[in-house]
Parts: sequence; structure tokens; C-alpha cells
Amino acid sequence: MKKYKDITIRKFEQPPFGTNTYLLTIENKKEAIVFDPSGNPDEIINKAKEEGLRIKDIYLTHGHLDHWIGSKKIQDFFECDIHLHEKDFNLINPDSGKMFGLFNLPIPKNIKKINLNQIQISTKKTLQVLETPGHCPGHLTFTGDGYVICGDLIFQNSIGRMDLPGGNEKQMKKSLKKFLDKTPKGYDLLPGHGPITQLKIEIEYNLYLKKGWLDQK
Repeated sequence: MKKYKDITIRKFEQPPFGTNTYLLTIENKKEAIVFDPSGNPDEIINKAKEEGLRIKDIYLTHGHLDHWIGSKKIQDFFECDIHLHEKDFNLINPDSGKMFGLFNLPIPKNIKKINLNQIQISTKKTLQVLETPGHCPGHLTFTGDGYVICGDLIFQNSIGRMDLPGGNEKQMKKSLKKFLDKTPKGYDLLPGHGPITQLKIEIEYNLYLKKGWLDQK
């Protein structure tokens, strides 16, 4: 669990691919937001019920199945909206898991196009949205006060893979440069897989954030 200004974020590592789902709660409110609900939605629902929280929105960093397969159950339970970049709408389909031996995936309904500038998480709180394609066309990051929910853009000592359909190395390098330019170095990075890290640490040790790779043609 991480605490920021008026915000608490809990990380849940979920099957089937060890994807990080984040439950974000606003101080003094009984509302929550979920990012990237993966393969154990009951864990999220039970935590919300335990703390008397109503999940009001689900946000997806991108459309790969391990970042949304828990969405429908949470959506049905809380009657909440799901938001995604429209460039990844085509990835939300029951056949997207076939290559991994996953069939008849539970498909959420009425997915909404995300505001590509910022999202309002409470009357006084917003998260800044940044388009970061490269891992897939509709990849997004969400920046708050002291943290970034960065999906599969950056991991500890690595970055998101670019060999899946829609991946693009040139776009990834451009996105990483933009992210580095816009994100304060002391911010925490809350990635889609692996441990929470900090941008300043990744700048120092992550080879994919070095000029040698970023500027390679």
C-alpha cells in the first residue's frame, strides 16, 4: 500500500500473467477507482466491500487481455463505467486469449472513450493522461501527485515488449522520450508488472532509458 496526497493506492498482483491491478481510494471518501483489473476480480471486490468502498470507475492503461479480464465482474457488481483509449477498443474481444489458451473471456460492456487530457477522480483531484504508444497503439499513462500508473510502458530495469500485434519500437522510443520529458524524476512508477520503482532509479539503471538505445535508429 502506498500513500500520496489525499490518495491511497493498493497493488494486487493477479493471475494469469502476474499483472498489477491498482485500487485507488480518495481520503475521506467511500469511493474507489480500479486500474487494470486482471484475473482475480473477487479479490478487488472483497477488498472494496471490506472497506465499505464503492468502485465508481475502471480505467485501463491499454487493451491487452491481462489488463481487463477482471473488468466485467467488477462492472457488473458495482455498475461502474470502464474507460479505454479508443485505439485499443478492438483488443477487447472474446478471442483475444486464444494464443494463450484462454477462451470465452468475459467481455465488459459499454466501454467509454477516455479523455486524453486528464481524468477527474474526485471534485478536487485529477490525473494527467499521456498517450504512450509502442507497446500497443492505445497505451496510456496516468500521473497524479507523486506517482504514475504507467502500465506496460516502463518496468523495473525494463520496458514493455514491442513484438505483439500493434507494437512498434519507433513509437516506443518516442513515447519514452516524451514520458521522460514530462514526468518529475522523483515520482514513483506503478507498472503493469513487477515491483513499484522510481523514475530517477530507472533513469540511472534501466538501459532502455539511456540515450544509446533511445537514439538508436
